[in-house]
Amino acid sequence: MFSLRGKRFLVFVFLMVLLEALLMAQSRAGPATPPKTTLDEVSEKLSCRCGCNLVLNRCNHVQCGSAIPMRERITREITEGKTRDEIIAGFVRDMGEEVLAVPPTSGFNWSAWIMPFAMLGVGTVLVIVVLKIMMRRRPVELPAASPAGAGGPSSTAGTRASSKDLEDRIELELKEFGDS
Repeated sequence: MFSLRGKRFLVFVFLMVLLEALLMAQSRAGPATPPKTTLDEVSEKLSCRCGCNLVLNRCNHVQCGSAIPMRERITREITEGKTRDEIIAGFVRDMGEEVLAVPPTSGFNWSAWIMPFAMLGVGTVLVIVVLKIMMRRRPVELPAASPAGAGGPSSTAGTRASSKDLEDRIELELKEFGDS
């Protein structure tokens, strides 16, 4: 009735329908329990307000007047059943956006994300432009090449100083350097 190829196709279609049904059943069920919010999960998103500029879960002051009450508040709100986002929103509402360990990517705070890269780009372009200007103004002088064994100036001696002139200039500059 069906060829081998037709039977394989029917088995394939049956398996795909079965897989789709399993995926749909799993997506409808959802997670059995909501994920539990932890102290570390919340405190890594907040900064300590004592002036140490550390993330709250890394503040290393023994009796920190800011970190201890903040951790106690987080623990209390977790036991009340609040989620991470609700707890963080409460801190932002009470203390302002400065309490966040990482500035949000909206409004004026975009400058905290963009400016370092923009300044790096501007600095790179500025260095390249200055180097090009410096290289244009300064002609490259190569020492005059002497013919092998001749010891005298090369054929381009008219445009470049002879090796004797260079030696005299070096001696003069060394004497001036030694006097100062």
